[in-house]
Amino acid sequence: MRWPWALPSARAFRLLGLGVAAVLAVFLVGLVTYSSVELARFERVEGRRATYVYAAPQALVPGVHLRRVDLMGTLARLKYVESRGAPTAPGQYRRTGNAWDIHLRGSAGVGARRVRVEVRDERITRVTRDGSDVGAATIEPEVLTSADDRPGEDHRPVRLAEVPLVLLNAVLAAEDHRFFEHSGVDARGLLRAAWTNLRAGRVMQGGSTITQQLIKNRLVGPRRTYVRKLREAWLATLVEWRYSKPQILEAYLNEIYLGQRGGLAVRGVGAAAGAYFRKEIHQLTAAEAALLAGMVRAPNSYSPAVNPERARARRDVILTRMRDLGSLSAANWEAARARPVR
Repeated sequence: MRWPWALPSARAFRLLGLGVAAVLAVFLVGLVTYSSVELARFERVEGRRATYVYAAPQALVPGVHLRRVDLMGTLARLKYVESRGAPTAPGQYRRTGNAWDIHLRGSAGVGARRVRVEVRDERITRVTRDGSDVGAATIEPEVLTSADDRPGEDHRPVRLAEVPLVLLNAVLAAEDHRFFEHSGVDARGLLRAAWTNLRAGRVMQGGSTITQQLIKNRLVGPRRTYVRKLREAWLATLVEWRYSKPQILEAYLNEIYLGQRGGLAVRGVGAAAGAYFRKEIHQLTAAEAALLAGMVRAPNSYSPAVNPERARARRDVILTRMRDLGSLSAANWEAARARPVR
C-alpha cells in the first residue's frame, strides 16, 4: 500500500532535476541572446558617435585675410595656447607686431613644426620656417560634427582630451565620483542613495552610475520600473567589460541633454559651453563647469536662462562637493561661489 505522504521516488527527483536544468538552459540562452542583441545596438550607436566629420584644414598662404578666416577663433577652438615667449611646444602661439609664431601640431602625415606668419594690413604676406620661406602652412582640421547628429539639436562633439579637468571633476562630483572605481554598477552609491531618500522621505538621489545613465539614454529609455533598472544594471556591466572608461566618459559627455536653445535641444557639453556662455569648452571657469554639471539632473529646472537663482544654488552644491572631494581648493571654491550667474 502506498501512503499519500510517501517520499518522491528517485525517478521523480531525476525528472525534477531535468526540468530545472531545462529551464536554466532556456534562461541562459535567452540571456546570452538578449545581451548580444543589446550590445550590438550599443556598438552601432558608438560607431556612429565616434565617426567625426572634420572641416577642411585651414591653409595659411600669402594673400589670406586673417579676420576673414578667423585665425584667432580657429586657434582657440583647437585649444592653442598663447605664450609670452617664443612657442616651444605644439599647440602654442605668439603674436608680436606684424607676425604670428605658431607651433603647429601637424596632421595628415606632416609632423609638428613651428612657423612664422608675417602680416600686413591683416593679410598674410609671407610664411617662413627657421627663416626660410616655405610658401604656406596648414593648421589641423576642426571637428565639425559626428555621424550621430540628429535634426533639431545643437550638438558639437568633443574629444575627451579637449574637455578641461575642471569640467570632468564637476561632472564626476555631480553624477558619479566613483566612476573610475566601479564596474558599471556602484553598490555603495545605491545604498547611500537609498538611505538618503529614506531619511528625506522622497527621492533625493538616484544612485545610477554614468554608465547606467548612458545605457538608459541609448538603450532602455527613461521609464521607471524594476525590470528596466535590472536591464540597465546588467547592460552597464557588459558595456564596462567591452569599452574603456575614457570611451564611456567621452560618449556620456557628448550625449547628455542640457536644455533648450530656442527650438533646438542642446546635447553634449561642447554645445552647452557655446549655448550658455559663448565659449569654447576649454575656456570654461570652475563656476561655469559646475553650473553645467548641475544641469545634468534636471536641465530645464536648473537652466541659468530659465531660473538663474535656482541654477546658482545647484552650482554652489556642486562646487562644495568638488571641494569636499579634493578636486577644488578652498580658495578656488570661494572665488567660484562669488561669481554671478550670467
